[in-house]
Amino acid sequence: MSCVKSLFDLATNVFVRHVNLLCVHTEAIPPVLYECLLKASMETDRILSIRHIFLSWPLQKLSLVDCREFKEQYALVLAHSLQSGCNKLREIDLTGCNIGVRGTTLLLMLAAGQSLPNITEYCSNKDTTNKHTAVDKNKDRSDRLSITTNCYVDENNYELFLDVLEGDDVIYDFTVSYFYAIALGLIRIEKILKALAIVQAESVIGLDLRMNDLPVLLENRPRCYKSLGRFSSLKYLNLSMNLIAFTIFFVLKHISAPLTHLILNNCSINAGHVYVDFARVATLPCIQKLEHLEIANNQFKEIGEGLMKLLKKCSGTLSFLSLEGNCLTDTDVPIILQLLEAPFVLETLHIGKNNFSINSERLLYSKDKLHKIEDIEVTEK
Repeated sequence: MSCVKSLFDLATNVFVRHVNLLCVHTEAIPPVLYECLLKASMETDRILSIRHIFLSWPLQKLSLVDCREFKEQYALVLAHSLQSGCNKLREIDLTGCNIGVRGTTLLLMLAAGQSLPNITEYCSNKDTTNKHTAVDKNKDRSDRLSITTNCYVDENNYELFLDVLEGDDVIYDFTVSYFYAIALGLIRIEKILKALAIVQAESVIGLDLRMNDLPVLLENRPRCYKSLGRFSSLKYLNLSMNLIAFTIFFVLKHISAPLTHLILNNCSINAGHVYVDFARVATLPCIQKLEHLEIANNQFKEIGEGLMKLLKKCSGTLSFLSLEGNCLTDTDVPIILQLLEAPFVLETLHIGKNNFSINSERLLYSKDKLHKIEDIEVTEK
């Protein structure tokens, strides 16, 4: 069976390399093969083939959820193809795809009914589909195209993003699954979170607010976090590279949905006089089912009872933990050994770049003791 699959993959990779061949045989291609042809085109970076497949898409739904091959440039191709006319498509789901700021911007422009910029880099000189197809803004909502996607928002597309969220004259239904704030700052994030909480509270799965100058003290801007409680489907929260050690408990206190991913890297936790009471954090409902926790590069000098209480609260679900780049010493080795025993179910534990002695490092990295520990770079979603 694997040989047959390998031959099929090879055939599709060869087929999509020739867009003229695709054009000639479009009507003969079974609809069930379109997804395979699209993925083969992305894997081989065949822009013209990708565009033709989008334009010829025979199904009402296009789902590319968590598709790693779907890059920013393919989101641009998709937007241009939709502008030219993909008549059968009614539902597009790009949740988990890294469409970048440019991809987000073009999809927002599309939803707002704006003409997209130059398309020539995404089609051949002979392509006669390079045109703008007008869409009726008064079209029945039940028959309108809906787009669900990650959104990457910076200062350049911030106003457009708000306009699409709050506007009534959009021509497509636009739904945000993951929101990524790119150096927006506190005031803009407040406005976006408020708008999202009003119109799309149930659809937002993830919020990535890293490196956005969030307030150090809760009293400074308490409204910044109150909207978080309205996101009933929230699973992923990244607050890395914000100096929010004083406010972590109060931020998480507002969240009612059970988080699966919590990223708190470089938040100056336990740096100098700053201290986070993880024992209080452990009492919060939102952390009881964590699967992925990162608290790297926070100058921890010890794991401590509070953090252990937090880890024990989610011991039955936590499979990934990063304590990398802190100041842990040999006294923490027995605790680290506990993390790979029942009731913990850790599959990956990052503890590199700490202050362990050579003997402790040998113990920790011995295959028969801690074969699940990996000393690799911390990765974020």
